[in-house]
Amino acid sequence: MLGQAGDGQGAAVLAAGRVRARAYRPAVTVAVMGKYNGPARVIADGVPYEVSAQLVSFTEYKALVSDPFGGQEHACSGHTRWIGTLHTRTTADAWTIRRTDDLILRTEEDREGPFTVTGGGRLGSSELRITGSGNPPFGDTPQP
Repeated sequence: MLGQAGDGQGAAVLAAGRVRARAYRPAVTVAVMGKYNGPARVIADGVPYEVSAQLVSFTEYKALVSDPFGGQEHACSGHTRWIGTLHTRTTADAWTIRRTDDLILRTEEDREGPFTVTGGGRLGSSELRITGSGNPPFGDTPQP
């Protein structure tokens, strides 16, 4: 799946999956790499918490295209990220996870990755929005 973001100056995704923009205009292409929907475990300061996770990993590619001097497309390497939502069993679990700095998410596949809580965890809510760092603990990305 491809998406795009740009400066509104004519960036477009072609049918072949290539990105094109006017001269010297950076274009950003986002390619979804993997998804995970299922049970997981959060390890917060060494204590495990059962959660339900909805996660997605994607790679952002930035490209500078239509070089008027050489007519070549120039692309930068992509950066893979993973984000998602966790639903805890109790609001107390959500609150504890939200207030913890050292967080690891472990999926059913017994893969894990560090993450931070970026939203949610309000009083009465068991939903947390997260951003992972490093390789995602799901999908086709190999674990180190």
